[in-house]
Amino acid sequence: MKKTLALVALTATCAASEAQYAIPDPAFAAKLQQIVPNAMSGNVLDTTHADVLTLNDMAVNNAGISDLDGIQYFAALTSLKCHYNSLTSLPDLPENLEVLWCFVNNLSALPSLPPSLQWLDCKSNPLGALPTLPASLEQLTCDQNGLTSLPPLPSSLEKLYCRDNDLTSLPTLPASLRDLRCYNNQLTALPALPQLNFLYCGNNPMQSLPPLPTSLGTLHCMPNSLTGLPASLPPLLSSLAIGQNPLITSLPPHNDQLLELFAQETSISSLPPLSANLEKLHISLTNITCLPSLPNTLNRLYCENTGVTCLPNFPTSLDTANSELGFEAVDCNVNSAPCPLADEAITGSVFLDDDGDGIMDPGEAPFVNAVVEAQPGDLLTAPDLNGNYVLRADSATFTLDGMPVLYHMKTTPAVVVSLGPLEIDSLNDIGYQPIPGIYDLVVDIQAEGARPGFTNNLYLHVHNIGTEATTATIDLAFDIDQSWVGSTETPDLQLGNNASWTTLMEPGDAWHVQATLYTALSVPLGTPLDHTLNAVPQQPDSTMANNTASSNTVVVGSFDPNDKRVEPTEISLFEVQAGEFVEYTIRFQNTGTAPALRVVITDTLSTDLEWASMEYVSGSHDNTWYLHNGALHFTHDPIFLPDSTSNEPDSHGYVKFRMRPQSSLMVAESIENVANIHFDFNEPVITEPAVFEVALPTTISPVAHAGVQLFPNPSNGRVTIISDDTIERIEVLQLDGRLLRSSSANSKRIDLDLSELVAGLYVVSLYSGTDRVRSELLMRD
Repeated sequence: MKKTLALVALTATCAASEAQYAIPDPAFAAKLQQIVPNAMSGNVLDTTHADVLTLNDMAVNNAGISDLDGIQYFAALTSLKCHYNSLTSLPDLPENLEVLWCFVNNLSALPSLPPSLQWLDCKSNPLGALPTLPASLEQLTCDQNGLTSLPPLPSSLEKLYCRDNDLTSLPTLPASLRDLRCYNNQLTALPALPQLNFLYCGNNPMQSLPPLPTSLGTLHCMPNSLTGLPASLPPLLSSLAIGQNPLITSLPPHNDQLLELFAQETSISSLPPLSANLEKLHISLTNITCLPSLPNTLNRLYCENTGVTCLPNFPTSLDTANSELGFEAVDCNVNSAPCPLADEAITGSVFLDDDGDGIMDPGEAPFVNAVVEAQPGDLLTAPDLNGNYVLRADSATFTLDGMPVLYHMKTTPAVVVSLGPLEIDSLNDIGYQPIPGIYDLVVDIQAEGARPGFTNNLYLHVHNIGTEATTATIDLAFDIDQSWVGSTETPDLQLGNNASWTTLMEPGDAWHVQATLYTALSVPLGTPLDHTLNAVPQQPDSTMANNTASSNTVVVGSFDPNDKRVEPTEISLFEVQAGEFVEYTIRFQNTGTAPALRVVITDTLSTDLEWASMEYVSGSHDNTWYLHNGALHFTHDPIFLPDSTSNEPDSHGYVKFRMRPQSSLMVAESIENVANIHFDFNEPVITEPAVFEVALPTTISPVAHAGVQLFPNPSNGRVTIISDDTIERIEVLQLDGRLLRSSSANSKRIDLDLSELVAGLYVVSLYSGTDRVRSELLMRD
């Protein structure tokens, strides 16, 4: 019995001794004392302790460890991070390990890798070779390992980073791979590429690329020895870097997904049309002399040490302070540099076709109130005072036509024009024939800023868009807080705060007068100033709504004489979808010390505007305008604009135009634009952005349809609809068109309970036979 008890005690002592393991590395022991303190006694690990057997994650990085002996007892370990140590080898690893980070050590070899491993990062170790990779591996980072080859890659691999090695080839890439980064090796070719999202292969002696997958979003292959690129680029490509490939001479077309383009130090001499969303462009040290139209989104531009000396247009987002242009930021159309906006053009004349035969006969007069259009591209221009036009274009095929003109019939058909490089296609005449018997005057008024103790100008415009001559009676009622100084055409009568003129106007004539007013020193800042201009023909006007225009401003202490404004600054979604216009005014003043002989305004328009809807409203001086690839140009040449020191009242000017927003805009979207104002050949004055927003209205107008009433609007829940006609069906929709309610009806009065709707703007559609009436409905809490 005593012998038996002694044997049991000896066995227990031996088992306890085996459960205790002395950790040989003091730094590792110190880390374990922090990680599993209850399992450590000095440097001795209790290998049977629950904390050891259940530990999943161990981070012992940056600890000065040279030996991980003892790690084998952590059987449940799934993540081991031992990077930035002094390890020269690793012991056998736990079978369940999924993550192993052992980068930046002195490892010359790796042990057999656990079958469950998913992520291995062993970069910056003198390995020379890798062991067999487990079938479960998803991420492998083996940069700076002195590798000359890689083992077969598992079918599960998604990311492969093998940079800064001596690889001369890569094994077959698995179909699962999405991210390949293999730059700074000795690769002369790449294997067939799976559906990658990222490919970084720079600093390899490759001369060509394999076919690129359609899924590729990032392609960086600089520097290399590439002689060219594939004929087409992936549709999802957002970042392309092919710089420092001196044998590349051209770029294939790309789509609007591209955000970054790096093509510096290549032999490229021209660029294709740029992505509409491009944000960064780097073309330094190339043979490029002219840039294509730059998108509004472009923020950084690097083109130093090229032949580029000017910009085709000024994007609203361009940060010139953090760009490297290599030249003064001037517009190509302004500084007469050898790089105009476009070398190709379409020219012709717009004429009044008296006999309607579609041919410009001798003696037929020019017609200046038209817009010439070429598609695709929304290329627009207007004829000059002699009816001649020059429409800047590109090397392509276009359909050329005159846009519809109110009260006129077009007598010439649309034509197809094909332009080659540097080609100008002329004699493209466009005829219009007036519909007789129409009288219609249109007016516009523009006021400069008024300051106490100073004069300011009112610009008065009357346009006979009718088809008959008429005697126009023009009346100006200016604000009582200002006094009359004079006008460029003496009024027939000026009494108190009224002035009137009578003038004969032929069809198409435009009457322009500049009136000068004075604001007394006693007038307080902020005083409203309201002016009204009215013009009526001798005969009944066909459209009285545009015979009156108003200007509503306030007295100011100072103002920016070079600015861009938009009216309205808020527009409802209904107005957007109904095709309402927003109106832009660009004001300028010569604040220099000498007269300006030429003023050019450039405006890179937002893609959220319908470019083809461009309508010129008025301007202080004669000018010509054109729209090319969304860049709008107004040219005053000559203008002889005096400087503000010698003639302050006449040193000002403006242009006004209007456009429709894109109907796809939604509530809370805002659209901004800036203008660049060039005085002679000086750097442009860049205006602050003019911004309008699509907003929910705070009040709703009554339904604009005779015989229909919808009230109350805004509503807290219950709505009543009364109609002269029987309402057959009612729909309530969200602004995006989603149907919320549809119900049949057969009544002239409908009571709706919409209390379940959350606060916001809705659309109510009423159906009666084939007629439909739509109304906005604003619901409140």
